[in-house]
Amino acid sequence: MALTPDELSGQALGLHSSGMLTMQGVGAVVAGSVAELTSPATGMVATLLLAPGLRGGPAADGAAAAEEEEALPTSK
Repeated sequence: MALTPDELSGQALGLHSSGMLTMQGVGAVVAGSVAELTSPATGMVATLLLAPGLRGGPAADGAAAAEEEEALPTSK
């Protein structure tokens, strides 16, 4: 949000929300398909292996914080 102009922040949040809802449905279809084609255990393992990459662990949080810090004007 730090890089989004104020007049577009509502649209950016709406787009983010729509994308999250869409990808939840896509993820359910993919996990169900893997479980259907292999076994339910394999589908669950595949989902668990992909989850950390989708969440964006501490490295992603640190990068976001650094970007926000760079975007803020400094008063020196």
